[in-house]
Amino acid sequence: MKKKLLFAIIGIFVLLCTPLLPACSRNNYSSCGLRFDLIEDGTAYRVSRGRSRQSDIVIPAEFRGLPVIMISHGGFRDFNDLTSVIIPEGITHIGRMAFLRSSGLTSVQIPSSVTYIYVAAFAGCSGLVNIEVDSNNQTFRSEGNTLIRNEDNTLIFGNQHSIIPNNITVISDDAFFLIELTHLILPNSVIYINESVFGSSKESLKWIVLPTSITYIGTDAFTNSCTVPLTVFYGGASIYDWDLILIEEHNERLLNAVIFFYSQTQPTGDGSFWRFIDGLPVAW
Repeated sequence: MKKKLLFAIIGIFVLLCTPLLPACSRNNYSSCGLRFDLIEDGTAYRVSRGRSRQSDIVIPAEFRGLPVIMISHGGFRDFNDLTSVIIPEGITHIGRMAFLRSSGLTSVQIPSSVTYIYVAAFAGCSGLVNIEVDSNNQTFRSEGNTLIRNEDNTLIFGNQHSIIPNNITVISDDAFFLIELTHLILPNSVIYINESVFGSSKESLKWIVLPTSITYIGTDAFTNSCTVPLTVFYGGASIYDWDLILIEEHNERLLNAVIFFYSQTQPTGDGSFWRFIDGLPVAW
């Protein structure tokens, strides 16, 4: 009996004398739900969802006295209840498929410290309508509800709410991965369409405007298994212009597409032609 009483007193003493940790500082994070893992050299943490059910998440800049520098690969994937996330200054990397298929996500704030965003970080985020990149970020920017790498004007993420800016030169791998597009207009600055860009648009992509500036289309950029015809409104005037594009393998849907060629005035010869009316392609 005395021994039990002694243990009880010691337990109360430990509870009273142990300093309380912040809500996000306990191993199972019962308050904020987030999970933190030490990186390999033990100098910083990476963060993931853990058991969080919060719809609006503010990621802390520090954990247990060390900086949080990365969002883990797949860290918030399939988190459909997530609607907004604020990424703090100090995060440098957003992992591969970090927010994969988090279709409820509508808003993300990216600080100036982010220098690397892995492929498909926001793949399937069809609800994302507010992408804010700190104006002091030298690596990335946001325009027209797209995410762009500054160095080479490469679009690394877009969705059905995006309007692609006129200075984009490259559409990156998986830029529209798992996004159910119905149509897309590419500006006359795009030169390269990389691998698997539209590979998972399934049967949703009905038509696309491809400018004459395009010289290369990567492997599996367009899905091959779709039975719905694709219509291409091409900026060139003839099949000879179209044949100058290097189209890699596994793009049968594109190669079998119905192609219209551009003509500003009503054509008199044979062939299928189109023009813009109120910003949309219309067949003659």
